[in-house]
Amino acid sequence: MAKLLKLPTTFSQSVYVWMPCETTISEIETQCRVQPEAPVLVHYKLWQEITQLKSLEIGGAKILPWLDGDDSLHDLTNTVALNSIDLIALHFPKFTDGRPYTLASRLRRTCDYKGHLLATGDIGIDQLQYMERCGFDMFILQKDYEETEVLKALSCFQEHYQSLVTNPVPLFRRQQFA
Repeated sequence: MAKLLKLPTTFSQSVYVWMPCETTISEIETQCRVQPEAPVLVHYKLWQEITQLKSLEIGGAKILPWLDGDDSLHDLTNTVALNSIDLIALHFPKFTDGRPYTLASRLRRTCDYKGHLLATGDIGIDQLQYMERCGFDMFILQKDYEETEVLKALSCFQEHYQSLVTNPVPLFRRQQFA
């Protein structure tokens, strides 16, 4: 069953359609005919199958991949030029699963991915700042929060010790050159 995801209107596209793992190509084609303006997020294994048979669009709707923490970036990066994909969704099946953080960081640092990274699944407001530091720039939270709560969560720390995607230089190196 397709699920509509509404994102903040500050992004160029505010509605995406999420298709579960067991979706068939014919179901995706039907969804694209019903809502051709909404990009469709499909599990990357099915996305690979579609991109081998067709293009990255079906009936005018963009087909975009979503990955679970145990999916391999190797297969994704060998399928198509990564930066031709506008958005990649990384799914957190459980709050305690940290693998999507690693995937996001590798996409940004190793693969030099410039498109949007969307965090979905079991995520909370307290994870947002670290997600942003790992390279995520879009989030779908389980619970509705006020915009001020989200902005506060994203800016609660002004300085970070570690180097990450948003600032590759660790604090001790920044202090050396200050």
